This record gives sequence, structure tokens and C-alpha cells, in this order.
Amino acid sequence: MAHSTRWRRSARRLPSLPPRLGFVRRAVLEPIETYVRTIPDSALLKYDEAEASRLFSKFWVATPAYFREQPLDPWIIGEIEGRDLYALIAQWDAADVPGTA
Repeated sequence: MAHSTRWRRSARRLPSLPPRLGFVRRAVLEPIETYVRTIPDSALLKYDEAEASRLFSKFWVATPAYFREQPLDPWIIGEIEGRDLYALIAQWDAADVPGTA
């Protein structure tokens, strides 16, 4: 029960890309099970803890970007069980992880 209480308290609204005149925002969502790039250990530990909490029905790797620009740093997000809500689980700098950038 300690895990679920912690996740309820720490769940926050996902930050979004700020609007930029002349640029279209987008995000690529992939199920974490099929994500082929390297995920750092620190992000995988947060994912493991979130999965153990049993509050989330599905996990995604989201890669936000502006149309025609390099994608930004990936996020792991969790879909909250029984709701149309998502929580940011982990975020990492793609440039620091081989096979991610």
C-alpha cells in the first residue's frame, strides 16, 4: 500500500511543449514493451516501481517533438488504471544514452 500512496501523491500533470509560432507540436507514443532504443537503468528502476504499485494499466514511451525538428528527450508515462489520466514516470536525456539519440 505504501507504493500506491506514494504514486497518488507524486502524480502530476505532464508538462507539454510550449507553443512556437510556425511549428506544429507532436509526440510519438510507443508501448514500452516494443520500444527498441536503450532506456537508462535509472528510468527502468522508476518504471519497475510504478509497475509494482499496480496503479497503472499500461506504460508508454513518449518522444515529444516539433514537426521537422529532432525529437526531444523521451519520457515513460503510465496510464492510470480505470481512468483517462497519465502520469510521468521517468524522463531522461537521450544524448546521454547510447542508442537513444
